[in-house]
Amino acid sequence: MIRVNKVKQAANHRTKVYGFVLSWPAPQMVEILGTLGMDYVQIDGEHGLFSLEDVENTCRAAELYGMTPIARIPNINSSTILQYIDRGVKGIIAPHISNAEQARQVVDAAYFGPIGDRSLGSARGAGFQLWEEDGREYYAESNKQMMVGVMIEDREGMDKIDEIMAVPGVDFLYIGMNDFSQGLGYPGEPDHPEVLKARQYLFDRVHAANKLMREDIVVEISSAKLVAAGAKKVLEAKAKDLAARAAEQPAVAEVN
Repeated sequence: MIRVNKVKQAANHRTKVYGFVLSWPAPQMVEILGTLGMDYVQIDGEHGLFSLEDVENTCRAAELYGMTPIARIPNINSSTILQYIDRGVKGIIAPHISNAEQARQVVDAAYFGPIGDRSLGSARGAGFQLWEEDGREYYAESNKQMMVGVMIEDREGMDKIDEIMAVPGVDFLYIGMNDFSQGLGYPGEPDHPEVLKARQYLFDRVHAANKLMREDIVVEISSAKLVAAGAKKVLEAKAKDLAARAAEQPAVAEVN
């Protein structure tokens, strides 16, 4: 059985889904947030600490709670994309896309024909080939539930935005603001006026073509921010407790 891709569904219906970015292997965190009703988990395979085994276990944890596992991949090599999909990932986010040829490479690796030329294996991402559907039906449904997002992170990508978003099979575009600002000549300044102006230009071009930006369909938070927020609450509670204890201590008389 091929599960519904909630992110793809949101893209098709122009609705919102809620999820989080996982920067390190933590299946228990996936389970906890799945219990709270999150729609998807995004594995950070570019900057995170994931082996392929970790990716597979994260997908298992997500599926147990009805979440869609997607991943930002470390590179756009077709073999890398296939390995992630074979582990169970249902959405590919491709970093550093600068032209249509690169976007097509991602689409070709992520989709079966006639959209792409994805290879079929017998791993869990293909249901161990235990599906009962006719092969043509399985390929068609797999394509229906696959998702591709591409990241614009340099000036070339901005200049070629029209041709990138015109590639069939690209569901949404995504600006990596830190790398994007560096690519525009403002390293460490994602809030620089020229960077924000360029960002708005991309949003306007994409929306004028009736295409989607990531922000149109997903609301997400990073796992690091989740941990930091929890730690902050604990530390604030501890500080209040210590202050209360100090206030309850009797005054010590001075000895001359």
